[in-house]
Amino acid sequence: MRLALLGIDDVVLQLAGALAADPSPRHELVRVYGHCDAAGQAAALGIEQRPEEAWEELLHEPHCDGVILGTGGAEGLLPEQLRHLVGSAMPLIVVHPIAPMLLGFELQMIRQDTGGVVLPYFPGSDHPMWDIVKSWVTSGAESPIGLIEQFEWERSLSDRTRPNVEAAFARDAFLQRSMMGPIHRLGAMLSGRVPANKTDDWSHLSAHMDNDAGVLARWTMRPSAAGVSHLRIVGSTGSATATLGVDPATWSLSLNRPETSAVELPSLLPASSIVDQLQAAVDGDTAIVDLAFEDACRAVELADTLEASCRRGKTINLHQEELTEEGTFKSIMAAGGCLAITVTFLMTLLMVATSPFGPSSGARTDGLPVGSGNGTHWMWKLLLAGLLFFLALQFLRLLFPKATTTESSTAAQADEST
Repeated sequence: MRLALLGIDDVVLQLAGALAADPSPRHELVRVYGHCDAAGQAAALGIEQRPEEAWEELLHEPHCDGVILGTGGAEGLLPEQLRHLVGSAMPLIVVHPIAPMLLGFELQMIRQDTGGVVLPYFPGSDHPMWDIVKSWVTSGAESPIGLIEQFEWERSLSDRTRPNVEAAFARDAFLQRSMMGPIHRLGAMLSGRVPANKTDDWSHLSAHMDNDAGVLARWTMRPSAAGVSHLRIVGSTGSATATLGVDPATWSLSLNRPETSAVELPSLLPASSIVDQLQAAVDGDTAIVDLAFEDACRAVELADTLEASCRRGKTINLHQEELTEEGTFKSIMAAGGCLAITVTFLMTLLMVATSPFGPSSGARTDGLPVGSGNGTHWMWKLLLAGLLFFLALQFLRLLFPKATTTESSTAAQADEST
């Protein structure tokens, strides 16, 4: 698979270096877009370097099969890049978290319409340890520690300002959701006044999450010079502790029941495995990728809810609506209907107040209220035209039927064959 690098940051650079060092390369890095130092380091790997302003050629020239997209591009350019790349159904590996909540759900709707593939990634997101924990959750009382009841995160960060803490929480929430399923409630606390600025310290943040299945997750910050975090998994008959260092290759998992014993973990997957997943999704196996991007959007939603929960001082319920373009259209039309009713009522009051009912200079035969001449006649025509226009908008979506995923895939294959 031929890949381009865009929005180069540390995660993209690390992934590019691992792909370039793969002894049996199945994938090729063909271009890097950007002027920053990280882009120069990527170009030093033997990749053709292009100016960041030329990124739009990815939409038109078939010189690559996918894009690895990070957050290190020019300020304000990332939302436009995401909308255009997802809209063109370009296969993407994106550094999570890649976008704010509203933009993420917008991309999800675009992706569903175009049939595109978007795969979230961050160091450790594909670690085999998470598959082991997921199997414990699905095994119920048959797992080594019994029925899973709680997850207790202790996250260590050297930079504990709000953006960095929210990004770390979004990554952990992505993993947490993949293990325990949908999260329905979140509560968060900060000691003292809730900071209003993005640069304020969030080192005392504590959050708890739970779902309708009764599984509870706690997430707290703690200082650690080594940057080592821990996840304690509590079951009905024992517990397990995951030690999460800076390098995922050093991660470990141990059982406490009551003696401590290490869990043998499978070998760490090579960096090319994330691209293999992207290739498999492009070839038609999209179930896992679809779920992963949904988890990423919901994880960012959880991170965005932290401040609201802290300010209100209470737990916030999260509604797991499936956002679609049709649903959004209906919501807008419903809001427009309420506005139309309000305007109609106000205009009626205005016409009644400015024009008494009854003829003043001859009988009217059209049934409309009259006053001194035809002073309010134009208001009735304007109101009727507005209501008819609003009713016509209800059929707008029928004029632009969306293509199915199969049709989009067929069109893409036809473009490639030509």
